[in-house]
Amino acid sequence: MRCHAIWIVLLSYGAQVFAQSKGNLERPQPPTAPPAGKNARSFDWAAWLGPDGTGISRETGLIKQFPADGPRIVWRAPLGTGYSGISVAAGRVFTLYGRAGREYAACFAAADGKPLWKVDLDVDFAQGRSPGPRSTPTVDGDAVYVLGASGQLECLAAATGKPLWKMNVVEA
Repeated sequence: MRCHAIWIVLLSYGAQVFAQSKGNLERPQPPTAPPAGKNARSFDWAAWLGPDGTGISRETGLIKQFPADGPRIVWRAPLGTGYSGISVAAGRVFTLYGRAGREYAACFAAADGKPLWKVDLDVDFAQGRSPGPRSTPTVDGDAVYVLGASGQLECLAAATGKPLWKMNVVEA
């Protein structure tokens, strides 16, 4: 999905969110709420819409305008289908995607895109619609929570992807 490529490009600028105004990129006013989750750092984006759910980054010193040839692409990861966003925490990038009838959770090193782990979660969700997961991983300390499109909720070890527990919220 296009969403994955957009977020990975933004990683070259520290996973920052920009507001477009008359061709210049301006930093929104930072929120005052503390970062979410255990051990969260101000530059982590560990859940959908960021540390406080506003979609506004606290990063400072942002560029005012992208270079003429666009932002430098640090790395790419061809994934698959779906609507998952990207979560960034403790130097790792987490996302979900669908491929070949399955859904996966994946973790990459933020610095260079090196794949760290991939976990097969569930059967890919389609039901006559676009296939793939529809949620964004949430990282809290040493755990990452992922929800597959058919209701498979799993808690994985953030460092290794090892399943800690799982349940199907549709069947529960």
